[in-house]
Amino acid sequence: MVESLIASGQLQNLLGPLVGIFSVMMPVAIVFIVLHFRHRRSAETLATVRYLADKGLPVPAELLRSDKEDRPASDSRAMLMTSLSMLGAGIGLMIFFYTWPSMRFLWGVGALVAIVGVAQLIGLWLTRKPAPDDAVTGPG
Repeated sequence: MVESLIASGQLQNLLGPLVGIFSVMMPVAIVFIVLHFRHRRSAETLATVRYLADKGLPVPAELLRSDKEDRPASDSRAMLMTSLSMLGAGIGLMIFFYTWPSMRFLWGVGALVAIVGVAQLIGLWLTRKPAPDDAVTGPG
């Protein structure tokens, strides 16, 4: 059965739309799974707080604090490495797709990734803090 589909070319006609649908739905499914488990965790935390309040027990501050407060402020070196990695990956994708003749039309995907890296570098440059040596001191 599969051999006849391959020989007639129908398998290729069937796989084309399936690959497209799968590639679009996979990120949607990943986001859905992440949001589902995040909601589940917050619901369990709320149930714990309610239980403790009903029993008259103190509610620990860790339960009431959000996850965003636990995260340390982003290090500028880590952000620089991320943006440079994004820029490098974009340039690599551009070269990869451009040198592959049947996929040459996809070089723009690499350009998009590279432009995101450039935008992150610009953002880092705009939000940089001046070094203590750059501070203007009084006369003297």
